[in-house]
Amino acid sequence: MRLQKLSDLKAELEVPAIGFELIKLNKVKTPIEAFTLALRWALNVDPTSIEVQRAKAEAKAAAVEDNKKKRAADRTAKKADEAMQDAAAAKAALTT
Repeated sequence: MRLQKLSDLKAELEVPAIGFELIKLNKVKTPIEAFTLALRWALNVDPTSIEVQRAKAEAKAAAVEDNKKKRAADRTAKKADEAMQDAAAAKAALTT
């Protein structure tokens, strides 16, 4: 679990903006719900932060998978190239 950046916390303390949006999005009705939501936001475990983290994790996983497929294709191409070179060398050795 990671906290919000200190600069973000200080900025929100100076000029409240995120709090209003979180309260509106989560339909907070009581002060204790607002306080709990503020703590959740500070700890990055509020619903909005979780959704952002999930999206980042999915994008990262997709990038890793794409990179993995690219490396596998590169290995296959390299092996094919080496096999062709070996075959050409063997053919050259047979003709001389």
